[in-house]
Amino acid sequence: MAELSLARAESHATSRVAEAELALRYLKTRLQARFPTIKSSHLTEAIASGFGFKTHAALRASEWPMSGVLVLKNFEPTPFHNRLVDLGYEVQPDFQLGGPAASPKPPEHYLEWIRELRELENSPDQSWPRIHALRKACAGEL
Repeated sequence: MAELSLARAESHATSRVAEAELALRYLKTRLQARFPTIKSSHLTEAIASGFGFKTHAALRASEWPMSGVLVLKNFEPTPFHNRLVDLGYEVQPDFQLGGPAASPKPPEHYLEWIRELRELENSPDQSWPRIHALRKACAGEL
């Protein structure tokens, strides 16, 4: 009878491992579609970090399928992101690949208003009506 219980427990454990492997594969497939330039092994390491492990080997060596660790709601994006950055990928906090986007360049008339405003604010007579008009125009552009 004990052998039957042990066999059921092992079968259940094998089933949970298979379910966990399937969930991990599903997650990795989705992330590979999102990050096609990231090496598979690096993505696996980052996924392990997202689940709180230092490496994929640590995740595999743990009893993660048995303990229910591999539940997607337990996945933390910050360690996942940090691991990708540690591995040399330029991943922005919003998970965009590559360097940060260039700041938008203000239109030339706006830059001219700023130059005029600085001159007026530093001049001895400080033409307040014009300063207020320029400030209002600059604020309206934003």
